[in-house]
Amino acid sequence: MHVVLVGDYPQAPDRIGGGVEAVMLYLSQALQRYPDLKLSVVTLAAAGSDKRSAKHGEVAVHYVPASRLPSRLSMIKNIQNMRDEIVRLQPDLVHAHGTGEYAFAAAESRAPWILTLHGMRHQEIALRSGWVNRYRAWFVEKDERAIVGKAKHVISISPHVQAVFGDRIVNQLYTIENPIAEAFFQLPDRRKRGKILYVGRLNPRKDIMTLLRAFVRVKEQMDDATLWLAGDGNIGGVPSPYYINVRRFAVEAGLNGSVKFLGNLDDAALREEYADCSALVLSSKVETAPMAIMQAMAAGKPVVSTNAGGARYLVKEGETGFVVPIEDSEALASALLRVLEDEHAAEAMGRCAKKEAQQRFRASVVAEQTRAIYEIATARH
Repeated sequence: MHVVLVGDYPQAPDRIGGGVEAVMLYLSQALQRYPDLKLSVVTLAAAGSDKRSAKHGEVAVHYVPASRLPSRLSMIKNIQNMRDEIVRLQPDLVHAHGTGEYAFAAAESRAPWILTLHGMRHQEIALRSGWVNRYRAWFVEKDERAIVGKAKHVISISPHVQAVFGDRIVNQLYTIENPIAEAFFQLPDRRKRGKILYVGRLNPRKDIMTLLRAFVRVKEQMDDATLWLAGDGNIGGVPSPYYINVRRFAVEAGLNGSVKFLGNLDDAALREEYADCSALVLSSKVETAPMAIMQAMAAGKPVVSTNAGGARYLVKEGETGFVVPIEDSEALASALLRVLEDEHAAEAMGRCAKKEAQQRFRASVVAEQTRAIYEIATARH
């Protein structure tokens, strides 16, 4: 069976740029163990780059340059180019990740296809100010709901997805959580007292300002606490205004020696940070099923997260970590201190988290579940 995965995929296997890229990479790596599967990937590359193909293990990756046309015209052109690439590959099945251009390209390929629902872009856009973004959010939500209604086979990665799109999922629905690579499960526990790790973009959706305000409170009670931020806030290689304000706040609050800005890390360096930390923190306003939470659980670390989207379905309150209200820096600080100050309880939470992750997120487990759906989808077609 020839399966084409369509979605965000790393430009290089060791440089993962986001949650969907991680899912695509980990899933394709795990699916390679099935000898009867031939795997290809179609993904967008930077505008102006050359169309190219690469071999990552047994997976053939085809990079299609993004269009330079404005807004909606660019989306239409990207869909056409990716559709043509999928048709050229002549797959038995297409597996699209996300509700945007990739899903529409899969639908237009006329091959049987599966849709995995990840982030809801309309919710992210709605956080931005201005009437233009309100209009864009409405338009994107309309597109997202339309493509979900077209999909005959839908994979939900979280109950939060069903809560948002439940009325539009009219065909077969499956629940499969995101995969985590085996390397995260094999990490040594080198936890350093007071080391808090954050993994993700430094942007308004992730609400880093609330995290920094919470960390100020943590430092008042625990002077040796440190906060390590793995990710950057650049847009087009240039620091965004929000990122500049984050850096300024850290300095003005006297956190400069305690907050470490790590930038984007490759997968190996990121795993080292998980091995060293005492806890993972997430301060987001909008999430679906955060890969950072699942990676931390696989590494055996407790998690403190805001109640954003699907986070509450990943973190078991008081067992694997704590979930606090969105934009509540006091509650976030209090939960972090509960984890950091009781090391025995934190270690017990970490052990519980790893056991949970082994049952739910192992890439081999997710690949087996996904493989079964491939059989169903092609047989029914």
